[in-house]
Formats: sequence, structure tokens, C-alpha cells
Amino acid sequence: MPEGLDLDVTTGARDQDLTGRFGTVRVELGSGDLFLTRAQARALSGRIDTGDVQVQGSVPAVRITGKPGEVDAALDALTAEVLTSSTTGDVQVLVPYDETRYDTTALSDTGEAQVSAPAAGAPAPRLTAVTETAGVVVRVR
Repeated sequence: MPEGLDLDVTTGARDQDLTGRFGTVRVELGSGDLFLTRAQARALSGRIDTGDVQVQGSVPAVRITGKPGEVDAALDALTAEVLTSSTTGDVQVLVPYDETRYDTTALSDTGEAQVSAPAAGAPAPRLTAVTETAGVVVRVR
């Protein structure tokens, strides 16, 4: 597949492992884990009903909805936003160690919410991480 193409992934019950350079990646997973590793993409968005999400690489905008389990994002560059939530698992967002400051919201109904990324007011890249029953960690790598 040529580099830089937009990618739409829809599956009922299967893990998805994506590596490479993409345009915009859109996913709709009924049940299964999503691994976007060693990747570059303009954006990642989608809905996951049951499964974990792992993102590693240069993805400036990440927006995952639905009811994923654990969400783990280790980002090389963040210029837009990370918006993710989990019903039952931990949410961890690791951002680059640089001069960037973040507009961060970390919420957990029953777990611990930790933020150690540099804070800033708007306009700044926005991090929103929410979980209902586990912990949230937002920190520099």
C-alpha cells in the first residue's frame, strides 16, 4: 500500500495491527484490540466497543470513543489533541519531553488521576483522558 493513504478499518471481532505511514486512520471495531505501532498518521479516530488501544508514534490527533478497555498512547508529537475514554481500563498518555505545554483534563470516577505533563492555557494541544473504574496517567516520556 502506498504511504500516506487514508485508511478505514471496520471489523466485528478481530485485532488490528497497523504499522507504517498513513493519512487519516478511522477505525470501527466491535470486539478486538487496536495496535497502531511505529506509525505516522495525520489523525486516528474511531469507535471501539470492546478491546484495548495501543498507539505509538507520531500521531498529532487521537480521538477514540466507545467502550475500550485499556488505552495506552505513547506519542512522539502532539500538536492537536488526544481525546479518549475507557469504561473499565486504565488510560495512559505519554507525551514528548520538550517545551510543549498542554491543556489537560484527566478524570476517573473510581481510580486515581495523575497529571505530570506541563500545563498551559489555551491555545495548546488538548489532552482529555477519562475512565470510569480505573486510573488515568498523563506524563512526559
